[in-house]
Amino acid sequence: MVFDTFGTIEIDGKSYKVSYPNATGWEMETHLTNQSMYDTVAAMGAGHMRSRDIYYIIMYGLLGGNKDMSPEKADNLTRTAITRGTEAVVAVQECLQILGKCGCIALPNPKNEAAEA
Repeated sequence: MVFDTFGTIEIDGKSYKVSYPNATGWEMETHLTNQSMYDTVAAMGAGHMRSRDIYYIIMYGLLGGNKDMSPEKADNLTRTAITRGTEAVVAVQECLQILGKCGCIALPNPKNEAAEA
């Protein structure tokens, strides 16, 4: 699976690219509470969103979308967004939309599954 879709998030009044190339997505998963993007998104859908997951989803999206960005800069931007609350919510929603556009967290379409059976 290739996570090659880009988007942007705004932190502290500036726009930053967000993307999840394979290596970035895989690295992010090792830090998520469930160590699985799918399980993390399912937990979020059930209202169980952990702060550490928000942090890693935003941080690794920034690292994947900005080749010259250092991990320290991504960490600082992510912490800035989180301390401002609303910026973190908007940023993580955009990050999840980008992952959805890649098809990696989209829910199966029951009509297509029935047609394949």
